[in-house]
Amino acid sequence: MVLDIPSGAMRDTKIIGLITIVAASPNIGFLVFFGFSDHPSLLSWMVIEKFLTAITCISGGALLWFGGTWGNRISIVAWILIIFASCSSLYEALFQTPNQDLQLVILAKDIIIATLGGLILVLLFRGSIKYRKG
Repeated sequence: MVLDIPSGAMRDTKIIGLITIVAASPNIGFLVFFGFSDHPSLLSWMVIEKFLTAITCISGGALLWFGGTWGNRISIVAWILIIFASCSSLYEALFQTPNQDLQLVILAKDIIIATLGGLILVLLFRGSIKYRKG
């Protein structure tokens, strides 16, 4: 069964795929910095969370770029992981950051990420519903 996807929808999925791939870069940067500076255990939660988020972002974004339902599904999981990490970072910023200026920067960053992630999730869910109808 071949899906007839309009060109505008195809362009939108390519843009969302690119944004999803770019969303992996902070996680990869954190892993590189954290790995070289602190020498963490590979089984620590922070390393596992960043690694899984980066892998799902890259694979979901690449599959979205080339088109397909699995790219949509994996990207949905990736953005749920990003929003979850953003919300846990919000908690840490509110209750465990003593520096007020740093607290405001972290709050602004996490609110922007959660809002962008929510919008992208809505677009991805809408795209997966279109795939099912087609």
